[in-house]
Amino acid sequence: MKTILSVVMSLAVVMLFGTSPGLAQDKGKDAKAAAGATKVILENDKVRIQESRFKPGTGGPMMERPDRPTYTVKGGTFVRTYPDGKKVTVQTKTGEWRWLPKESYSFVNTGKTEIILNTVYLK
Repeated sequence: MKTILSVVMSLAVVMLFGTSPGLAQDKGKDAKAAAGATKVILENDKVRIQESRFKPGTGGPMMERPDRPTYTVKGGTFVRTYPDGKKVTVQTKTGEWRWLPKESYSFVNTGKTEIILNTVYLK
């Protein structure tokens, strides 16, 4: 049932934002090194949907991240570090949609398995 729901939600996003995707490869060595493996799975003039894979020990640099919905393809545990040094453990669950507000932080996958996220960025 969760798989059907995730397919329906993904199709709804595609239908909502258009069906003329521009597929792309990884966006440079810096992005690939920071996030493990990141690729754009759909992009047009209204939206970019990005798949990010984080192996244990990998993550992302300290930066400001925009408001965005994120779908967890494969869940796990992250530790976020905020500019003031505060650390927060975040659990993501497979099949979960989350709304993430605009925030600045770095993060690392502290679990033992790869985490896979699909993130929607509005333009």
